[in-house]
Amino acid sequence: MSAFSALHRSRRALRAGLHTFRFHDFGSNLASLQDGVDVETFERLAAAYADDPRWHVLLDRRPRFQKETVDLDALADLPDGTLGRELLRHLVDHDLLGGERHPVCPYPASDEAAYAKIRWRETHDVRHVLTGLDTSIHDEILLQAFQHGQFFNWFAVSTVAFGPFMDPRRCLSPGMAHRCWRACRAGRRALPLFVVFWEDLYDRRVDELRHKFGVERIGPRP
Repeated sequence: MSAFSALHRSRRALRAGLHTFRFHDFGSNLASLQDGVDVETFERLAAAYADDPRWHVLLDRRPRFQKETVDLDALADLPDGTLGRELLRHLVDHDLLGGERHPVCPYPASDEAAYAKIRWRETHDVRHVLTGLDTSIHDEILLQAFQHGQFFNWFAVSTVAFGPFMDPRRCLSPGMAHRCWRACRAGRRALPLFVVFWEDLYDRRVDELRHKFGVERIGPRP
C-alpha cells in the first residue's frame, strides 16, 4: 500500500468518523469509516476461509440480505422465537426496513474480500438478535466488542475506543470496560458466525441457534 493510499484512507476515515460524532449519522458514514480502516481485514478474512466449504457455498450462491431480496411476509409467518421472526421484529422495532445504501468503496479489493465485507455488514442484525443487544450506542459498542472477538477488525476497535464519547453518561461509566471485555470474550468463545448460511436457519429457534453456535446472550432482548 502506497503512502498516498494510506494517507487518503486515513483522511477519508477521519472525515467519516468526525461526521458521525457531530451529526450522529450512523449510515453511510460508518461504512466509509470501515472502508478506510479495514480493506486488508476482509482480504485476510476471505483468505482464512478459502478452504472452508461453507464459505464456498456462500461465494457460489451470493445471498444478500436486503429489502428487495428477503421475503418479509414469509418471516412474518414464522412462529415467535424463531430467527426469522425475531429478526423481522428487530428490523421493525428499530425502523430498519428501509435499508441502507452504502457508497461504493474507492479502494480495490479482491472479489472474495468485497463479498466478505458485504456479507458481514448485511448479517449485522442477525448478530443483534443472537446476542440480544439493542441498537442504542451502548449496545452497538458491545456488539462491536463481540464482533472483534470473532475476528480482529479496526472498525470494531475504533467503535469501542471512541464510541463511548457519543453517550458519555452511559458509556463512560466505570463498568463499561468490563462489559466490553465480556462481550469480546463471548465473541471469541462463539463459533465463527461469518460463514453461516443464515437464510437456511430462519425457521430455527433463536435459543437453539445460540446453543448450536455457542453465542452468549449479552443484551436484554430474549
